[in-house]
Amino acid sequence: MYPIIFASPETISNIRIIPMEKEEFEYCIFDEASQIFIEKCLPAMFRSKKFIIAGDDQQLEPTDFFSTRNKIENEYTEGISNEQEELLEFSNNESLIDFAKGRYRRYMLNFHYRSKYEELIQFSNYKYYEGKLNVVSDP
Repeated sequence: MYPIIFASPETISNIRIIPMEKEEFEYCIFDEASQIFIEKCLPAMFRSKKFIIAGDDQQLEPTDFFSTRNKIENEYTEGISNEQEELLEFSNNESLIDFAKGRYRRYMLNFHYRSKYEELIQFSNYKYYEGKLNVVSDP
């Protein structure tokens, strides 16, 4: 009934594929947000009226090992505009999940479904999730 586009943030950023029009999409869903650099998401966020950010801040941060990434050095910030200050703020966030923390309402899932055996997740459950995860034995 409604058109849906499944694509990576890099693909959405390519204006030859999808024109850069503000709020062209109703929603944009970012999954595995701990693995995405914030600057890769900005074009998709610009094109969306609302966005959903899903991820786990206890997972590894994104890596730029296989790609190039522009880094903004924040040595001289005196006299910069508000817009430039916002860009510097984005550059200081490693991942989209880091950017989202404290800005948006946060929900935690109650069930872990990736491990068939509870013993495999117990250490992480108590170390990082305060023992709140329930393991689904038959995913």
